[in-house]
Amino acid sequence: MSLSIQSNSLFSFNRTLSNENIKHAIESSSKEEATDIGIWEKIKDWFCGSNTREALEKFYELTHNNDELNTNSMVKKIVAFYQLKEMASPIYQDKFEASITQNEDGIYTFSFSIKDIMRERLLIYGTSNDICDIKRKELTNNSELLDNNTVIHEGIDAALSKVKYDNERNKLEGITSANQGRVGLHLLSDKTKQEMAIDQSLLQRWITLQMKCFDYYAIQRSSLDSTDGIDITSVIGTKNEWVYHFAESIDDAKKHTKKILAKIFNDFADYLHKAKTDTNINKLYEESELLKKIDSHILENNKEYPLTSEYIKKLYSQIENQSH
Repeated sequence: MSLSIQSNSLFSFNRTLSNENIKHAIESSSKEEATDIGIWEKIKDWFCGSNTREALEKFYELTHNNDELNTNSMVKKIVAFYQLKEMASPIYQDKFEASITQNEDGIYTFSFSIKDIMRERLLIYGTSNDICDIKRKELTNNSELLDNNTVIHEGIDAALSKVKYDNERNKLEGITSANQGRVGLHLLSDKTKQEMAIDQSLLQRWITLQMKCFDYYAIQRSSLDSTDGIDITSVIGTKNEWVYHFAESIDDAKKHTKKILAKIFNDFADYLHKAKTDTNINKLYEESELLKKIDSHILENNKEYPLTSEYIKKLYSQIENQSH
């Protein structure tokens, strides 16, 4: 079935996207192919004040690159569906259906359809895929966790190097009192904090991830909130309330991501503690695939974890000696 899209001009002419147009966009292998329209279609767009290419681009966005979605890519799809609905003529807008469902901690499903035009599709997104994106982010002090004065005059690395953990007071040096609660110390076990007090590089890695996590989700919310036509609070109680639920899922995903990062750090600290006290180190190591992955990451990035890296090398040597 076709879809009528509204004119952007003073004239009340609407354009019709045929079923063939829509099918072509959905089945195209690239955005350029999906939005390629003939000269006659461009003339009709000019005359009617419509934008066929933009509508086709949104169909393409909604139906492509839907594997291993993260919150960043979901914002684009949420915005595409919302804007496509707004482009449609009023009599067609009731055909647009969408919802956000929480499946488990940090995992959500965005379901959407356009009656008689696009069958229901389910897109899963959330924390696990977000972590990969967060690690790749450039480090900034937009979160203002670090002392701005030091960042401006000495650089972000210098400010980060001044952060230390006081185990007796359970506080961070180099972080203001107002920001102590924002770095997620409450998520870390006593063993983890003890290791961070010994190995400053481990602490710095935790602070770095907290800063990147803040930036990542702040950007997603800002991108959603700044989209023309979207007012998060005004959609409550309307058929567009799913947009509000998506905004909530961003905030919720941030909390779960921080918990997962804390679990990784806590598991690693527990491993270090057991390795120091358990005589059967080889058995302990063989039982944990997660710890092997953590070790590999630390050894590959030994400049970031100098003390911990040296400790793991010694541990490997000890394991090898036990096996002979």
